[in-house]
Amino acid sequence: LVVGDPLDAATDVGPLAPAGDPARLAALVDDAVAAGARVAGTRASVPDNGHWFAPAVLVDVPAAAAASRDEVFGPVAALSTYDDLDDAVAQHRATGYGLAGYVCGTDVEAAREVSRRLRAGIVGINTGTPNYPGAPFGGLGLSGTGYEGGPQGLEAFQTWRTTAVVGGAAS
Repeated sequence: LVVGDPLDAATDVGPLAPAGDPARLAALVDDAVAAGARVAGTRASVPDNGHWFAPAVLVDVPAAAAASRDEVFGPVAALSTYDDLDDAVAQHRATGYGLAGYVCGTDVEAAREVSRRLRAGIVGINTGTPNYPGAPFGGLGLSGTGYEGGPQGLEAFQTWRTTAVVGGAAS
């Protein structure tokens, strides 16, 4: 992936907003590698000035690694395999987070069954982009508060008021 100016059509990944994010993401990758994960492939080069982080795909990430149990919010993918689906779902639920979940597979009905077991505000089956402006999007558990998008997101900007009047003359 090309890391660079988001206005350049050749760019795949732009800069990070918070100045501390490159160091935070590097610490997540280092922690995962120290716990036994490995970085797949090669890392992209990044521009010299600004807040950049080369995308990283971590393979065989132990459940104890921060990249596996915390929300990353950056170009880091923590992958791990499983032998027992119940254990995989239990690991997901044990994090306490539930912003989004993703299920991939050729048996869509089986994927739907797995998606029902996930504790997430939005789930993509065979897609990395399950949300769109008309769909409510928000997390469960430790993942945020409220929703954006769809009618549920608009409710966050509404205020309700009840006025009760007893007696008095009508004007």
